[in-house]
Amino acid sequence: MKRNQNFDHNHSQKVFSCRYNMDTNRVEARFEDGTTLSIDCIAIEDEYSNTPAQRAELDWLLI
Repeated sequence: MKRNQNFDHNHSQKVFSCRYNMDTNRVEARFEDGTTLSIDCIAIEDEYSNTPAQRAELDWLLI
């Protein structure tokens, strides 16, 4: 999959599977049409956790 690829905003697609891959630190989702989405958790965390309030929002996920 290309980086920063735009997806069609079709909300009727169903998630076939979704899992966290500890080896790559990514969330990987597969949709019923065969589309795969891989989310880099470190990149999201680095981009989002700029303030203490934003960091607190991410920290609750660890509980």
